[in-house]
Amino acid sequence: MRLADARAILPSLAARPAEPEADAAALLRLAEWCGQFSPWTNCDPPDGLWLDSSGSSHLFGGEETLMAQLHRRLADLGFEARLGLAETPGGAWALARYATDESAPCRLAEPGRLRDALAPLPVEALRLSEDTARLLQRLGLRRVGQLYDLPRTALGRRFHGAGESAGEAALLQRLDETLGRLKAPLSPLRPAPAYRARVSLAEPLVTLEVLGRLLDDLLQELCATLEKDGQGARQMSLACYRVDGSLARQSIALARPSQEPAHCRRLFAERLEEIDAGFGIETLVLSADVTELLAARQGSFDEAASPQPKGDVAQLVDRLTNRLGRAAVKQAELRQSHLPERAVRHLAAIMALETGKPAARKAEATCPEPPGSLAPRPFRLLPHPEPIAVTAEIPEGPPLSFTWRHQVHRVARAEGPERIAPEWWLDPPPQDSAAQRADDRTLLRDYYRVEDGEGRRYWLFRAGLYGDVEMPGAPNWYLHGFFA
Repeated sequence: MRLADARAILPSLAARPAEPEADAAALLRLAEWCGQFSPWTNCDPPDGLWLDSSGSSHLFGGEETLMAQLHRRLADLGFEARLGLAETPGGAWALARYATDESAPCRLAEPGRLRDALAPLPVEALRLSEDTARLLQRLGLRRVGQLYDLPRTALGRRFHGAGESAGEAALLQRLDETLGRLKAPLSPLRPAPAYRARVSLAEPLVTLEVLGRLLDDLLQELCATLEKDGQGARQMSLACYRVDGSLARQSIALARPSQEPAHCRRLFAERLEEIDAGFGIETLVLSADVTELLAARQGSFDEAASPQPKGDVAQLVDRLTNRLGRAAVKQAELRQSHLPERAVRHLAAIMALETGKPAARKAEATCPEPPGSLAPRPFRLLPHPEPIAVTAEIPEGPPLSFTWRHQVHRVARAEGPERIAPEWWLDPPPQDSAAQRADDRTLLRDYYRVEDGEGRRYWLFRAGLYGDVEMPGAPNWYLHGFFA
């Protein structure tokens, strides 16, 4: 009814403007919070939640105990909930909305008895449109059980798309999905991890010192399971569920698969300081979100006499990456290209180790010594070649002096040129004024190694040729790098 009519009946009625976006955000947070009961959760807008309890109900003492504990925790958070559990998503949806009341807020369908549990429910329990449900009631079909014995051919022909809007399922499809004859796949909020360890606390946890000891136990349990299956974790996350319904999550990433609790504990050490316990943490869940098959390692018959393995580069990369972030720790990767700025690219070190690339010696852009008779490359390249003004004795000769960043450098020695042809097999850039720069792959380059009067050594190049009809005017000069 309208608000004015409602207030005429109940003057003390409280009314608030609807906030659909805030409701959806709150429902999403609640779905995340339910992750302590099941790794597979999602929202069922506008007021429902999906949980897949397969493989997790035994942790709570059975399905009935799980439902009772979930209902109690939701009530503690201020939510009035109705719970249904069945073999199919449609069956659970029907039981939660049409088979529960205040005296019995939880309803469980016994395995193999879903058909009988749904029979007395109204046809609206099949998630039908209002028009289809109304048409069924006009025909005297008010209960789900009345549809079981009707001829499917006549029922499907009569209700195929009847009263359905675009995208809604027909009657027989909804019935088959609810009874499990058709698959009705659902997607979780997060991919359910194959390996996880969980602990529930009798009293809320408020100190991080105890949190560290509990994390040690969870790591031991999780890594033992990984070792048993020959798997190594590439990414782990620790979820802390607070008593107020909020969630704190911290993750670590590893360059190579690992099942070493001590190494993972060092990576989590600084992450724990960022966790706010709030009013208390009641559940901890440690999961291996990404795992890989761990290669077999040759051991020793005499472990006492064997030397202790030293830490490798991967563990150092793990610690630096988790402390500074992926963008701050880079590794160089060689590429097949004649152009110096394209011969090396930088990847996140944790990704480069995954592909087995050798570690770079410097964090800046470097170009290693090429094999064969090619001229040596500078130790450091500029991010982009910078234009310079050059004075040369003859047009095609080496420079006598050059001006870079408003400073004049007199050339004492020069060696070159080394010609690098453009990569003609790549798509050329558009022919405009911006393309006629040093990064234009359509221009020849003549590189010179020069030394100024103070002993500083530079790598210069001339882009283009004198008298080139395709590029009128004199060629441009650029500074590209520095020698040690």
